[in-house]
Amino acid sequence: MYYGGSKPRNEYPTLTEAEFMLHAKWMRTSLDVKSTKGAYLVLVNGLTQKEAVEQTGSSAANVNESVQRVTVRHNEIMEIYGPRLKEKASDHINEILEMIGAHSPAQEPQNAAS
Repeated sequence: MYYGGSKPRNEYPTLTEAEFMLHAKWMRTSLDVKSTKGAYLVLVNGLTQKEAVEQTGSSAANVNESVQRVTVRHNEIMEIYGPRLKEKASDHINEILEMIGAHSPAQEPQNAAS
């Protein structure tokens, strides 16, 4: 674990534009806000916080806070939903086929009246 100042850049998640924009929406912010734009440049484009500060004109503290907020939110979401996102329907196809086969009308006992 890193204890000196802001985290090294390689500890930040790399986000897609869509992921970042969803976080921004949930946080009720937009790329019009300088610190949010700075966080975008760090997390999506891979710039350093210093480069993001220079490009946006935001303060280093505000960019750092925005990066931390998005990172924490992203990590919390991935901790909860990450395992489910890695699953594919094809991973469960045998289970599904077995379930369908077990409930197939051809395998159910026929009523003598029908």
